[in-house]
Amino acid sequence: PITKLAEWFSLELMADPRYPQLKECSLVVGMHPDEAAGAIVQVAKAVGRPFALAPCCVFARLFPERVLSDGCPVRTYEDLLDWLQGQALGCQR
Repeated sequence: PITKLAEWFSLELMADPRYPQLKECSLVVGMHPDEAAGAIVQVAKAVGRPFALAPCCVFARLFPERVLSDGCPVRTYEDLLDWLQGQALGCQR
């Protein structure tokens, strides 16, 4: 069954006993996930599942720890796509 979570999505949510489906899912999906884009990739990697993500906003001020491989901060949408791709080696645009 398809499950939608109405929670602040994060890697820590996997430890919440109310959501065992996170560990059992076959796919992690985020469509315009706002701040959860990075967490979707983290959760998918943690459970060894594929993911589909249509990221939206960059939120550069909210996530100053997001930096590109050259050390530059993630500021643009293209930067965000590069950063997300760097978090999940082998993912495609």
